[in-house]
Amino acid sequence: MALINHVMLDKDRKTRVSMDMMGLKSISYWLSWLLFHSTLAAINGLVTIALGYIFKFDLIRNTDFIVIFVTLFAFNLAMINLGYLITTFCLKIKTALLCGIGVFIVGLIFTSIIFSETYLAYLWWSKITPSIIKYLFYAIPFFHFGKITTDIKQLAQGPLDPVTEMIVAGPGFRMKDLFIPLPEVYIPNYGDSPYIPPTIESLNFDRYFDRVFPDAIGNRKGPLFFLNPAYYGFHAFTHSRAMRQLKNSQKIKIPYNEDVDVEKERDEAFDLRKLFAIRITNLKKVYSSGIFSSVKSKLAVNHVCLTLENGKLLALLGQNGAGKSTLQNILAGAVRLTDGDAFIFGFSVRFEMHKIREIMGVCPQFDILFEDLTPWEHVELYAGIKNLSLSKVRKTMKERISMVKLDKVVNAHVKTFSGGMKRRLSLILSTLGDPHVVYMDEPTTGMDPLNRRHVWTFIEEFKKDRAVILTTHSMEEADVLGDKIAIMAHGRIRALGSSINLKARFGSGYRISLVISPKNSNKVKDQVSARMREAKLEDETAGSLIYNISPNEVPYIPKFVDYLETNPDGLIKAWGISHSTLEDVFLRIIREANPHGYAGYEVQK
Repeated sequence: MALINHVMLDKDRKTRVSMDMMGLKSISYWLSWLLFHSTLAAINGLVTIALGYIFKFDLIRNTDFIVIFVTLFAFNLAMINLGYLITTFCLKIKTALLCGIGVFIVGLIFTSIIFSETYLAYLWWSKITPSIIKYLFYAIPFFHFGKITTDIKQLAQGPLDPVTEMIVAGPGFRMKDLFIPLPEVYIPNYGDSPYIPPTIESLNFDRYFDRVFPDAIGNRKGPLFFLNPAYYGFHAFTHSRAMRQLKNSQKIKIPYNEDVDVEKERDEAFDLRKLFAIRITNLKKVYSSGIFSSVKSKLAVNHVCLTLENGKLLALLGQNGAGKSTLQNILAGAVRLTDGDAFIFGFSVRFEMHKIREIMGVCPQFDILFEDLTPWEHVELYAGIKNLSLSKVRKTMKERISMVKLDKVVNAHVKTFSGGMKRRLSLILSTLGDPHVVYMDEPTTGMDPLNRRHVWTFIEEFKKDRAVILTTHSMEEADVLGDKIAIMAHGRIRALGSSINLKARFGSGYRISLVISPKNSNKVKDQVSARMREAKLEDETAGSLIYNISPNEVPYIPKFVDYLETNPDGLIKAWGISHSTLEDVFLRIIREANPHGYAGYEVQK
């Protein structure tokens, strides 16, 4: 149960997914857990044998040490791999633990019934039992364990004398007895029963189902993924395949109208004469509801085209479920794309993700941290995952830890950190090894205003000679850091450009608020209309008037401000003027994209 809990915690906290994006290989992940749990299994076997000698169990005392140890250890390995197999089918810790408990109870009952008597135990190896039944039972660790312990018991304790109903002392079970059939005197009068060791073949099934079944964020491979030569490291002709995919993607006709800047971006994405650090071409992601087929699908990313130059930062804005994190996860290789492609410094996400991982850093939405490690131990861990020399990154990482104000807690355990401190550490880890491209998913969540600005300063400095994609819900953050801002809704790019450009195109110009006496409301309105005829009254509440001033009225603002300052007729108690904000632009774009209210992903039937 402990091992199921360990693995499921990684899945539930999305630690496994995040570490995959940081470069961790699947085989390394499973082998690390197998090494840990195998060590515990070996200790468990030794303790069991020691207790057997202490309490004088003939089954253990009359059996060679290596035989009984290998039996217990192999059975534990089989149970460990069965536990791993259960975790691949489950997404919730409680579900996995209940399945594990159920399997253990059923196995215990199975063993106690089948191997309760010698006659019944050896019946499964007799000629009268169909071979298919025996082979099916081979997949059950309890079956093997019951069989070998019965064999050992026959020689170590001896058979039961049917006349006296007493156990006759046996010669003991030796190493050589593993490879020869038991003497007929110890077996009922049907067949023989050579030893078959406890199974550990489920390890291959673990790895297979781990890929086929969805992970914590819904990512999975096809059921025949092992037939793809790229899975075994053969990446020949991948670039030419990517170029063919790009040409085919260019032919796709978009079935909806787009903003003029978004259309221009689409054309640039397919213009191979221009060099971009990141080139996204008609990227599409559809989440299906089944493993092998889909009855109903959700369209998460809808033919997105984007470009980003080196040394620039792209800020992605959008409501929850707009497709921001999905798009970033596709680029980071955590989610398999459905159609289209993206090129990161010339490497295809579809065909050359193994090369992209070497130049990529990720600060995921969920912290990739371990509670009992310190910040510096995290640096050592992820340096090992990325195959980096710790001596080469030591100085740089110390400087970056200091820049985000974690230098005073560098030796403290992460479990003592606040949420904002954990986000700062995750951000620093994403820069390990000076990657060419970095993806940051809401990096300043949970930070106070002061530390948020320290992080902004760090990001602004770090992005030089690199490409950075940042998703955020903070309009101020996007305004400060974004060289290019993309606003998403329903998986599509709805508006694109610099902050100034977006405000100029989609903002309502200036906004003037007036505080007056309610009885003078009509007089003030007349004064405003006389000075700025196109001013639009946006709100009137309890003596407060808010006007939106269109760009055409901007030349008249100075004279109107003079009137407000002098207040010759005493109608104005207080006033204020402000420019349209990025938040105003965002709200307008989202309203236009959701005329009937936001309903999540667009559903593709």
